[in-house]
Amino acid sequence: MFSKNYFRFLTVRFELFRKAGGDLRRLLNSGEISNATYKAIDEKIKSHLLILEERWKRLIDKARIDIEELEKTVRLLEVHLAKVEISYSVGEISEETHKERSESITSGLNLLRNELKKTRELLEGLAPPPMELPEERIRMILRELPMERAFYFYADYGRYTGRYARSLEEFTEAVEKAEIRSLRFHLPRGDFQVWIRDLGDPDLALAVDGFRRLELGDEELKRRVHGCLRDRVEDLKRNIER
Repeated sequence: MFSKNYFRFLTVRFELFRKAGGDLRRLLNSGEISNATYKAIDEKIKSHLLILEERWKRLIDKARIDIEELEKTVRLLEVHLAKVEISYSVGEISEETHKERSESITSGLNLLRNELKKTRELLEGLAPPPMELPEERIRMILRELPMERAFYFYADYGRYTGRYARSLEEFTEAVEKAEIRSLRFHLPRGDFQVWIRDLGDPDLALAVDGFRRLELGDEELKRRVHGCLRDRVEDLKRNIER
């Protein structure tokens, strides 16, 4: 199992290096350090941030593997429990044996389901804080695409909803208005994630992907996905306006 403490450690380190980058820029802007000094130190800071981001991604991959293994084990125990119930129903095992086996399997199932729930909840918060992006990159992410590259919302195979988006901002608005069937169709398939990554924002794609395995109700799922997209668009636009 991945470590929650390691996740917190990465969070703190990431914020420290981002703060160091901000302090370095202030020194440059105030004339206290030369541009050459700024570039040399800035390269080192960015290198550390990239290393931390890579570790973060490996942590997320580990969490997903853990979830898959837990899900497999839960299904296996559920099959065993069903077999015990059937064996008791047809008289193959005594009541005492049934009770003993049933309680043992149920106890294990409860522990695994609890662990699975915790791991899924932790995965939701594992998207790394986005690194500061240059203005050119931000404008690329927010650009309007031609129609052939727009995202088209479907409710199922061959069931186009009539809704599409040509930019991240339009996509955010479309997700808020889309039927939940459309979100349930696209999110597990990774369609949202691929399109956002193609826009040039892998951090946002990773954050959206974190909702894929969470057991959320329809309205909660839409609210969280839309909120994640909205916050990212607002953050990107603020960085341009600075």
